[in-house]
Amino acid sequence: MRRLCLLLALCGLLFSQAGCWDKKELNELAIVIGAGIDKTADGQFRLTAQVIKPTSAKNGSQGIGESGGGGGGGADFPTWSLSAEGKSVMEAIAQLNKISPRRLFWPHTLILVFGEKLAREGVLPAITWFERERYSRTGTYVAITKGKAEDLFNHKMQLGALPSKAMSDMIETANLRQISSRKLTLREFTDILSTSGIDPALDMIVPKVIRGKVESYQLAGIGLFKEDKLIDIVNGPETMGISLVRDGMINTIIQAPCPDKKQGNLVFKITNYQRKTKLSISGKQVNYDVNLLIDGDLGDQTCTMDLLDPDKKSKTEQSINSEIKNKIIKLFTRSAALNTDVYGIGRQLHRQHPGEWHSLEKGWESRLKKISFDAHVKTNIRRSDLTSNPSIRKKR
Repeated sequence: MRRLCLLLALCGLLFSQAGCWDKKELNELAIVIGAGIDKTADGQFRLTAQVIKPTSAKNGSQGIGESGGGGGGGADFPTWSLSAEGKSVMEAIAQLNKISPRRLFWPHTLILVFGEKLAREGVLPAITWFERERYSRTGTYVAITKGKAEDLFNHKMQLGALPSKAMSDMIETANLRQISSRKLTLREFTDILSTSGIDPALDMIVPKVIRGKVESYQLAGIGLFKEDKLIDIVNGPETMGISLVRDGMINTIIQAPCPDKKQGNLVFKITNYQRKTKLSISGKQVNYDVNLLIDGDLGDQTCTMDLLDPDKKSKTEQSINSEIKNKIIKLFTRSAALNTDVYGIGRQLHRQHPGEWHSLEKGWESRLKKISFDAHVKTNIRRSDLTSNPSIRKKR
C-alpha cells in the first residue's frame, strides 16, 4: 500500500510539472517577416528587420491591419521597419533589440535581401548568424537589390499589405505568372557556396515606380556570383538560360521571330520539359552538351500567317529552338568570361569523373572559357491557345 501511495504521489508530481517550457506569447514578440543587410561606408553591417505590427489596442486583438504596405511610421502601416548597425550581424541584432519594445522572433522570415555594396564585397560574413541561429528559417528566399536593401522595406504596396510578403510572393509565384525566377532559399544558397564547381545566381528585386511613385516591386534580372561575391547583373531574355539548364521552366513564355522573320513575333508557352546533360573529357578538354526536349503551346503572335500549317509548323519550331539555344549559350559565354560557373559544370565533372576533377579543380574557373559547350533544343508545338488561323483584315 505504501508503494502504491508513493507511486501515485510521484505521478502527481509529474503531472504538476507538465507544460510548454519554451512557450512564447505573441504579445511578447516582434515577428520578423523580412530582413535586409547593407554594408556601410565604414565597413559595418546595417541590418533592417521588418516586423508585423499588432492592430490598435481599440479592438484588443493581435491581428494584422489591412491597409497599406511599407513601414517606417504611420498608423495605417501594418509593418514596422527598424534598422541598426554593428561590426557583425549578431551585434546589429543586439542593437535592434535595444530599440524594439518586443524581442525579435525570426522563424517566420520570408525573404532576406542583400544590398549591392554588401553583395559585391561578399555575403558570407553576413549569413553566418542565419546559418547558426536555431530560430532562423532556412527556407527563407534570398535575393539582391540595386542600392540599399533597407530602402526596399519602406514602400507602400498597392497590392498586398506587407512588403516582405509581396517580394517573396513575386519569387514564389514566378512560374505561375510566366516569368523566370531563381527561387533560391537560404539553405540552397549556402549549399551552393559550400560546393566546389558551382557558383550561385540570385534574383534581383527593385522598386517599381508607377505614376511617379513606388507602388510595387519588380524582378529585374539575376546577379551572377563568383563564390560569395556579386560580379555581374544580367537583364533581359538571357537570364532564362540558367533556369533552362538547371531548373526547368514550366509555364514560362519564350518570344521568337515568326518563320519569315519579317512579319512580327510569336509567343511559345512551355508546358512540358525534359533535360539531359552530357559531359565528357579527353585529356584536359571538357565537352558539355545540354539536350532539351520541350513541349508547349502557341499563346500569341503578331504575324498573320497560320503558324500551325504543316508547311509552317516545322519552321516555327526551328525559330523557337534557335531562340532558346541562343539564350543558353549567351549566358554561358558571359559567365565563363567572368570565371563563374553558374551552370555547375564543375560540380557535374566532380561527380562523374572525380579523378579528373582533382587535376582540374585548381584554376577551374579559368578553364571555363575553353570548354566545348553546346545546346541542342527540340520543341514540339502541341496545340494553340488561339485559333489556328489568326484573323486578317478584309480587303476592300
